[in-house]
Amino acid sequence: MRTFYRLFGATLFVALTSHATVLQTYNTRPSWEAATTGRADVDFESLGLSTGWFQSFSTAAGLTIGGVNIVGVLDVNQYFLWALNPPSGAPEDFGSSTIIRGPERRPTSYLSITLPAAVTSFGIDLMTYDPAAQSFAILLDGTQVATVTTAARPTRTFFGVTTDAPITEVRLVLTSSTNLTTQGLFDNLAYGSASAGEPPPGETPEVGTLIATGTGLMMVRYLRRRSRQQQMACLAAA
Repeated sequence: MRTFYRLFGATLFVALTSHATVLQTYNTRPSWEAATTGRADVDFESLGLSTGWFQSFSTAAGLTIGGVNIVGVLDVNQYFLWALNPPSGAPEDFGSSTIIRGPERRPTSYLSITLPAAVTSFGIDLMTYDPAAQSFAILLDGTQVATVTTAARPTRTFFGVTTDAPITEVRLVLTSSTNLTTQGLFDNLAYGSASAGEPPPGETPEVGTLIATGTGLMMVRYLRRRSRQQQMACLAAA
């Protein structure tokens, strides 16, 4: 019976450590909103920054707002994250009032966005400057799912995604520029749940199905083996 429990534990571990699968990505906010229920919008205007003002959140704790935690990682034990309300015509002005500015592009830098529990739909406006029109790699829980190239100022570039399982962390990594002063910006973060009508990415079994199926098969094998052993013992005794 110990063998059965070991096999069951292995099946349970594999099932529970599976990652979310992308159902669909979106490049327009209306289409993403149509595929999302229970949407929560995170707008940084609540920080109360006047035009031309900024505030630093360059610590390991970062900024927590609207149920979301945001950290700008520059290097090991180094952080860079600012909220700013740029004046009209500034390089960071994308007509979006208060925005978030992340770390400069470095091999070790990224923006980390930790989401509340049970989020399966995520959307965000992306921008870059110095220069503009650069690319972000988008990672969900450590797995890259998209590369998004931003538009030139003043156009914001939307990225949205729905998944079949909850997302814990979204990571934004600047990838295309060789300029170490290039910085990523974002605003109008939103999250919620993928609509029930979202198309599945093939017939992917759910965790519960995997556990039930695996457990059932292992139990059948165990019982058959035990029956054979008992039959052989009876023959030997005879």
